[in-house]
Amino acid sequence: MKGRFSAAAILLVSTALAAPATIAAQIPSAPAMISAQAAPPADPERDRITADSAAERAREMKLLGITTLTPTVSARDPSKPDFANFDEARANPFPDLPDPLTTAAGEKITKASQWPARRAEIAEAFDREVYGRLPAVIPVVGWRVAETIEETIGKTRAVTRKLIGHVDNSAAPGITVDILMNVSTPVASKGKRVPVVMSFGSVNPRPRPPGSPALPPGPDYREQLLAKNWGFATLDTNSVQADNAAGLTQGIIGLVNKGQPRSLEDWGVLRAWAWGASRGLDYLETDADCRPAQGCNLRPFARGQGRAGRARL
Repeated sequence: MKGRFSAAAILLVSTALAAPATIAAQIPSAPAMISAQAAPPADPERDRITADSAAERAREMKLLGITTLTPTVSARDPSKPDFANFDEARANPFPDLPDPLTTAAGEKITKASQWPARRAEIAEAFDREVYGRLPAVIPVVGWRVAETIEETIGKTRAVTRKLIGHVDNSAAPGITVDILMNVSTPVASKGKRVPVVMSFGSVNPRPRPPGSPALPPGPDYREQLLAKNWGFATLDTNSVQADNAAGLTQGIIGLVNKGQPRSLEDWGVLRAWAWGASRGLDYLETDADCRPAQGCNLRPFARGQGRAGRARL
């Protein structure tokens, strides 16, 4: 712990131990010094995102006629009325959920031939209430390999392709969407079309902050996949759509809307990410080192160009 405390903190502690009765006289200046030193550095960009996100939420709440939101639960203080519930008897406040095998008209599904109609109703409910609706027209994506490198991941030599999927922005030239994805496969299996697992993440992850919990010992998922002669792909979701309301006039949602605010039933970030994953699968189906039948089996809630985007639910 040596060297981690400021002079103000040492002054405050020593005063408390030596003369509790007089500590009040010492507090006014010490906390101010501690606060000034402990305050995080100013981050204008983060402040802008926070303010713009709050403004977008307020706009959508007004359009929906919502004046207040249900408070979130707290897991910190059991004495508070909003403390997280662990009583199973109180765990289901909505016991009468719709029966997935009963149509909106009340018809019971008893045969396979009836299921497509009910499936369409469920998909419509997810479109309307959860993920938002896909636009009728979404620009096409053209993939290119920006860089190819060989690297050692764990104990396996791998070839990594750094990809850029440029979304056609001719309809709104002021908004650029370049989807970033990295694909790594074993060098020893080049040209043999190995299975590939796609995950969401960052192609340029930030270093872990000091004091973060230690990672579990042993090889991570990338090392394990490569050791089994599989590959992995990392799709950078932030390059598809930012994970905040401030970015809704940018990214693929902003591009489709030509920079205008989204409507209440437009697709949201989760569905935009799913669309981006489908476009990533489109690329993987063309990669000579990826086996489409086994490696390209993710089917997110998106439709669009290519066979990989054909599934809806």
